[in-house]
Amino acid sequence: MVTAARDRSRSPTQPQEASWCLDSGLRDWHPRQGPGRVQYSVVLITPAEANPRAPTREAKLPLAVYFPGLGDKSTVVHERAADWAKVAPEHFLLVAPERPKNQWWFLDDGSELGWIRGNLRPDTVDLFCDWIADLSEYPGVDHDRVGLFGFSAGAYAVAEVLARGRLCLCGAGLGGIHGHGQEHLDNRPDVPEREAPEARRKFTTFLQRLACHGGARWIGAVHGKTDQESDPRDAQQILEALSRRQGDLGLPQVSVRWLEAEEQDFRPTKKRNRSHHSYFDASFVHAGFFSNLFSTGVRAECWWPKMQPAAGQEAELHLKGNGKMYFQWDAGSNGKKKWRYYDQEANSLLVKSYAEYQRSAGGPSQHIAVAGRSYVVDFVQMEQISFFNERRSVRCFNWT
Repeated sequence: MVTAARDRSRSPTQPQEASWCLDSGLRDWHPRQGPGRVQYSVVLITPAEANPRAPTREAKLPLAVYFPGLGDKSTVVHERAADWAKVAPEHFLLVAPERPKNQWWFLDDGSELGWIRGNLRPDTVDLFCDWIADLSEYPGVDHDRVGLFGFSAGAYAVAEVLARGRLCLCGAGLGGIHGHGQEHLDNRPDVPEREAPEARRKFTTFLQRLACHGGARWIGAVHGKTDQESDPRDAQQILEALSRRQGDLGLPQVSVRWLEAEEQDFRPTKKRNRSHHSYFDASFVHAGFFSNLFSTGVRAECWWPKMQPAAGQEAELHLKGNGKMYFQWDAGSNGKKKWRYYDQEANSLLVKSYAEYQRSAGGPSQHIAVAGRSYVVDFVQMEQISFFNERRSVRCFNWT
């Protein structure tokens, strides 16, 4: 259940009818006491399958709150509604807030380097926490199935909401996350050298905030291994901090999918996706994400889109349609991928260990043998590591 200081946040204009979610205009929310306003857009996502069963007037629907990146407005939920309808596992309400004017979400600097130069506004984070708590009590909302997700700056916003520890969420999704400040700046020539110490100090403080986050029943993250905007090394530190706290709370570890460059929405080239930061659809436009975001029971271990077998792959061990989970490692060279399956014994061990890792019942790595040689598979980075520290990418999927 989503909880917060409702005695302070209850809006005097809270709707009395479930039809509030059918308003396509920009809506305003104000706390009962104190200043502040949250503007937001809302849309009812209806599965695009043939003759979907319409929810009854008394039905309680799950609520997804999406924090857009800096390039989008809250109205993006209307623009992308048809895409989400194609993959929606059920009817759900989708809400997106407007970013506060001249701010980097909860940082008081909306410039291109606001994520470094800005200072945190805890009062703004609390305002949005109160808004989410209030939304969870609106007519037609299942307050036990409220999840947050965001991409890039929006993922940062979700992390700050988690860090406040004021909401008990069903799930959270993080795509291309960055932090407040940054540790690794060698790929950021736009950051003046004189500002680097402050950027690192703020990032350390940000990680300390995450160390006390309130937890969620499921947290899923997607990040590009070659992302040049949201550095993967910093993302790993962020996700590890979230995972440690999840473990302290007895909750599942963050489920992370590390994307290869060719797995992004647009293959990076000199003319398109030059920053390797285009993987919104790979993160959030598929049924597995929303099924896990809203689930109150067992989550899927491999929740990203299912793969179809390509011609010539080793189908004799992996029957198409069996729905089982499989791991592959990259045997390619010179930048060319050549995915190979693990043998059945190694795959079974990896599946079991990965499931234990996701449930916080096992460690982040597993020793295996491949062709008589010993390796360690790192589930955090999704890499196979040899005794001589040679690293190969690893991926997992379910056959459709």
